[in-house]
Amino acid sequence: GAAPAIYFRDQKIALEQLGPLLDAAKKEGRPIIIKADRLTPYTLVVEVTNLALEHGIASVALATTPPK
Repeated sequence: GAAPAIYFRDQKIALEQLGPLLDAAKKEGRPIIIKADRLTPYTLVVEVTNLALEHGIASVALATTPPK
């Protein structure tokens, strides 16, 4: 299947672009909400979560879509 996509504020980005965007979010004092569906590899969710924590984001939440 297709590779999972990463979006930040509704803009599709590469994982390598996420660090500077997280730095900007930290300056704004904004929390990060990671939304992933069941097809998203767990390792990618952990990688994005760890990246947010490494960039000093104090609040990281995980959200999913309820099963149908």
